[in-house]
Amino acid sequence: MELKYIKHLKYFIKAFFYIFIVLFVCFNSLNANNLNSLTNLKSFEAKFSQIVYKDNLQNDVKIKYSGKIYIDGSKVLWHYKKPFIKYLYIKKNKITTIEPLLEQAIITNLQKQFDMLKILQKAKQISTNNGVRVFTTILNNIKYKITTKNNLIYKIEYKNEVQNKVTIIFSKQKQNQKIKASIFVIKIPNSYDVLIR
Repeated sequence: MELKYIKHLKYFIKAFFYIFIVLFVCFNSLNANNLNSLTNLKSFEAKFSQIVYKDNLQNDVKIKYSGKIYIDGSKVLWHYKKPFIKYLYIKKNKITTIEPLLEQAIITNLQKQFDMLKILQKAKQISTNNGVRVFTTILNNIKYKITTKNNLIYKIEYKNEVQNKVTIIFSKQKQNQKIKASIFVIKIPNSYDVLIR
């Protein structure tokens, strides 16, 4: 059981680190093309809903997550509220996952450095229509489709490593607004088990 959980957690962390990179690819791709007001983007905050579909069928939901994301420079917090509470902090080359339900924290040091310039150069706008723009980029053999509406990131779609379709929809987006530094302070209760990888 624990081995299965660890495999699932590794996949989960990896997927969300890629999504974090894709968000910045999208921001900076838009910036590079001077397409909108994201030129000086410094922070991003939004509610999110992530849906993983079975067999790529839109009406066949495998699992649905929801919560809030905060990005300020190189600091990221994915705060999951449903189906269970989980905090995923990304700071530079370290990911810290806090899981209150399991009373544990997992600290993962990333071994790979991503070449942001290469990633940024690959993101391409493929369509635009009435304030809706669609971009694509490929990161580690996964193709991401990013949709913006009125200069705000609205949706990210991709197929995960097991070929399930994943859609993340953002709402109540805020850009370039001050995010409290305390949001990114990692607080691990003393009673939690801490695993370091």
